[in-house]
Amino acid sequence: MYLKHLKRYCDAVNKNPDELIEFKIDGLRNVTTPKEFQAEALLNNYLFNSDLTATIQVLLLASVKSSYKANWRELNSNVGQGIELPEPKKRTPKLQDIVELDDVMTSHRDRAILWFLESSPLRRGTLTMLKWKDLKSTELMLKQLREEAKGQVSRTPEEDVEIAKKVPYYFVIESARLKGGGKGRYKGVRHVGFLHSFAVKQFERYKQELKELNINVTDDSWIFVTYAHNWATGKGNQLQVVSFDEASFLAWQDLDKKRFSAQDMRDLLQTALENAKVNPNIASPLLGHKVKGADKHYSNHDIDEFLCAYLDALPWLVPQTVEQVKAETEKKLEEDKKQINEVKYQNNSLKQEVNGLHERDKARDKEIADLWAMMQRLSDSQRKTIEAQMRKSHEEAE
Repeated sequence: MYLKHLKRYCDAVNKNPDELIEFKIDGLRNVTTPKEFQAEALLNNYLFNSDLTATIQVLLLASVKSSYKANWRELNSNVGQGIELPEPKKRTPKLQDIVELDDVMTSHRDRAILWFLESSPLRRGTLTMLKWKDLKSTELMLKQLREEAKGQVSRTPEEDVEIAKKVPYYFVIESARLKGGGKGRYKGVRHVGFLHSFAVKQFERYKQELKELNINVTDDSWIFVTYAHNWATGKGNQLQVVSFDEASFLAWQDLDKKRFSAQDMRDLLQTALENAKVNPNIASPLLGHKVKGADKHYSNHDIDEFLCAYLDALPWLVPQTVEQVKAETEKKLEEDKKQINEVKYQNNSLKQEVNGLHERDKARDKEIADLWAMMQRLSDSQRKTIEAQMRKSHEEAE
């Protein structure tokens, strides 16, 4: 994505990337002269005096600034000042939007971030501070609750296993890592989150990707790391920025119409909880919000209650997998085939009945024709005698 827009800029100003860096270095050699910010002036001139859409302006600015920063010659922060994307028309994602974003992402890390936020939408600042030890096993949690309840649990162990398959992990993030840092009106806030099975599948692929890059994963490792550093050390640097702009552009080609951010993912879970008619006091911790009003003094729910509420919202959060769609399609085709065969059988039976009636009609017509022909051959006196006998028989029958 960035290379595409960097090349566009290079072609426009007739300089290759090395010449752009040298142009900046020449400005640094001539501080306090008109040359000092010549690289910034060149970029500003192109951005503001070319026929570029707002979307392309933003992406090209980010691409060029990234190139300079990666080469240790960062541009002045004022370059491109005032350029920003207009508020897009659509900022509330649907499940299908998440699937389309997944299709255009190029790494398993980015897909894991996407589905993590879809499953449990943490704010961006909290997401970058997560460690692997924050993820807890739902199966072990349910087993522990069962032992503590000493048989006073309505679900069976088999049902707990099925729940753990649907929602393999949970986490509880304390207020220090949430918005406001747990101070003032944010004191006591916590975020209770769950990862459904589809999100966990993306996580497993991401862990394999980390392994292939020789990045060690321990309980104290950051979950999401940047790949732009030295992989040979076996460590991944903490991820600082999470952006969906590139994926949104690749998916829909127009950020003015449709663009999503990490913050927008919160709308999807809230909508799912509302569809499931989850109590707002239970929904609040699932979104990292504090229970409002007097309820905050009395609303106290355990992890099992949060899990039950999340399970109610799950149908609006988990997309159908290819295997599920294929199985359902095959089942539907089998049912349609069975119905078609039944209709064919009924049609054949009806056709046989119609043919039988037709044959009987033909036989009856022949009998009538034969009788008529026989009657024509009889003399008048014979016909009168037969008719008299028939009348007599009829009268006797009556």
